[in-house]
Amino acid sequence: MPIRSEHPLDGAEDITGTEVELAFVPVGQAPEEDDRHEAVWEVETKTIDGAAYYLARILVGPGGGAVSFTPTTTYDVYARVDDGTQRPTLRCGRLTIY
Repeated sequence: MPIRSEHPLDGAEDITGTEVELAFVPVGQAPEEDDRHEAVWEVETKTIDGAAYYLARILVGPGGGAVSFTPTTTYDVYARVDDGTQRPTLRCGRLTIY
């Protein structure tokens, strides 16, 4: 899921040192604490509206994945970023499993 910084990535807005967690919950539900899973940052070299962006990545599926999904279910995806002073949670997309 792309998570865009407020500012272009020019070295001053590097969030890769902050913790990021992803939660996948059925549509209409709010994420609970145990729904959250540690993810990692990757900086994408392409741009959205001229600004580079970050990708929060997580391994999913059976066999070592942090998350497994139920077939034929649609999930809301939430990201929570912890910079040590704030922990905002943002709904950043929807994922449908077929």
